[in-house]
Amino acid sequence: MTKTVEPWERLMTSRDLFADLCDLYEPEFYISFASRFDRDPHPVSLVKGVHETAKAYLEAKWRKRAAKSQLLKHSGVHLMAAGLAARRLTYALSQISKSDRASTIIFLRYEQQTSERPLAQRLARFGPEARLQALSETSAALEAAIASFITLPDDPADEKDRKPWALEFAEDFNAKPPRKKFTKNHPMECAARAFQPMWQEFSSKRFARGPYKHDPPGYDSPAADALYEIIKRLDASLAPTLAGTAIENVRAQSE
Repeated sequence: MTKTVEPWERLMTSRDLFADLCDLYEPEFYISFASRFDRDPHPVSLVKGVHETAKAYLEAKWRKRAAKSQLLKHSGVHLMAAGLAARRLTYALSQISKSDRASTIIFLRYEQQTSERPLAQRLARFGPEARLQALSETSAALEAAIASFITLPDDPADEKDRKPWALEFAEDFNAKPPRKKFTKNHPMECAARAFQPMWQEFSSKRFARGPYKHDPPGYDSPAADALYEIIKRLDASLAPTLAGTAIENVRAQSE
């Protein structure tokens, strides 16, 4: 039997998450969903809140899955090399940007190379003079991200000398227990935390789990029902009661 692929699994590799979420939560969804609020939410705010809730669920699923994996033997070496390469790229781009002529030459040809690289095509959304800056800021952010947990040598010439240390870094990292163990309901709790501001702004009803009812089984909670309506579009395999449990945990943490 072929396993059912839930929407959240497909969205993990989305090339345009906003557009894909718009397809998942179509206008008809919002017409029904808006009735759950009694303070007349603005349509834009409603879309933003639903998207933020969905993205929080996706991010948590991704982080939870990543927490179960380990660094490969040469991951430390590759991380260090990537950090240094990002540093060099940032510097080179800053020098290129001093010449409008050089910037123009790059992007006339850059656009010709993106037909099979849809993610690279997104750079065309920026204004002409901002495109090189976007690449420069991306590389600078990449260097800073890597440097936040692995030491990069000040001199690239020292990279070879640091290789044994980088190999040891991966071994030590894998030997350490996870800093934080994610609960089974972690993705739903993250979604509940993202959903909470929208609910509290547009609903006069409490953001709480509510009492348990047996017919039909579940929690008597308008907030949990609304949260589940969002998440079931992403993952139909989840039980509705998990939304109430997640809301109670988030509420308890905020008190």
